[in-house]
Amino acid sequence: MKPGRTSSPRPVARLALGLTVMLACGNAVASACDGAVLQSHFASGAVHLVGAVAEPGAVVPDNGARASDVIAQAGGLVEGAFPLGAVLLRPSAGMAAGAGRGMAQASTATQIAMGASGSDAILDAARDALAADGCLMRVPVAVDAVTRMRDPDADAVLQGGDIVFVPYRAGSVAVVGAVAEPGLVDFEPGATVAAYIEQAGGWASGAHRGEVTVYLPQGSARPLHPNPWHYQPENVPPGSVIRVPGDGAPSPGVIPAGASAHGAED
Repeated sequence: MKPGRTSSPRPVARLALGLTVMLACGNAVASACDGAVLQSHFASGAVHLVGAVAEPGAVVPDNGARASDVIAQAGGLVEGAFPLGAVLLRPSAGMAAGAGRGMAQASTATQIAMGASGSDAILDAARDALAADGCLMRVPVAVDAVTRMRDPDADAVLQGGDIVFVPYRAGSVAVVGAVAEPGLVDFEPGATVAAYIEQAGGWASGAHRGEVTVYLPQGSARPLHPNPWHYQPENVPPGSVIRVPGDGAPSPGVIPAGASAHGAED
């Protein structure tokens, strides 16, 4: 079975929550970190925990507390949590700009929208700041038991102002950039990048077919170099973002807020 355009309620709701992310960099967009919501959170010195946890909200961590400690303090994970996609966002001033960093930040914003189940003021503001190439950075973190057992230091020590998001397991993959119908498609185990691009309407005019990048839920990027005869083997977990760069198309990678997974507005 090929992946199809997803029509389940949760992905559509997530689109309405703000899957309007700009994966085309170089646009002059003002930083969204000047917003009162984020500034108030940063000033509080607390850690904001949100997503698939029993008791989301503000937590003041002990010195040296790690992400898993704060999650346990908040009652642990709930059913449907996807700890492998956990996101740790940290305020940062004076970060170097650049297309690569901007794409990674915007892909994180997309992944947050895919893995959320409702609106949260601080997370929404953080997602907007990422999409606008703002003053937040993603810090590597691992909160799943297997990774923590193998590498305890992967469970990051928290700082005041951090935002920890544990997503729900997404049932979809985002395909953005120079494709005919950017948006969400259903996740299908074993499906290739080529299959997902096909379900997103195929290549758009000006697509850079040899420069596809898959942004994985845990934050790493995997550049692919496909050609008409071969697609290198790849694993595309649910919640991933497949970006196809291109030229000659206006605002590639922008998915309209409120659009359904079929590309039409609800």
